[in-house]
Amino acid sequence: MVHIVDLSMFSAERLAHPVGLADALRHLELLLVVSNTDGAVAQIVRELLSVPNLFGFLISVWPNSKRLVELLRQGSIVQDIPYFVLYSSRPPLY
Repeated sequence: MVHIVDLSMFSAERLAHPVGLADALRHLELLLVVSNTDGAVAQIVRELLSVPNLFGFLISVWPNSKRLVELLRQGSIVQDIPYFVLYSSRPPLY
């Protein structure tokens, strides 16, 4: 599998600082702009989900996350996304 996301852009150390967080969110936006198929978006989301709590954190701090969440809800890739990420602001109880 070829990785699309440079997960080093989303390290805890980078995300803890405003500049690193802004860079990571810009990187995510760019990835989503150039990934114009459901398959590519699904791959990006799967890679972000591979790091515990990363996707949920990004959705919670990213101003444009609503657009992505709506796209995921409407698209065929929603089955790959855990229910709690799309429909709850609380972490899962497991």
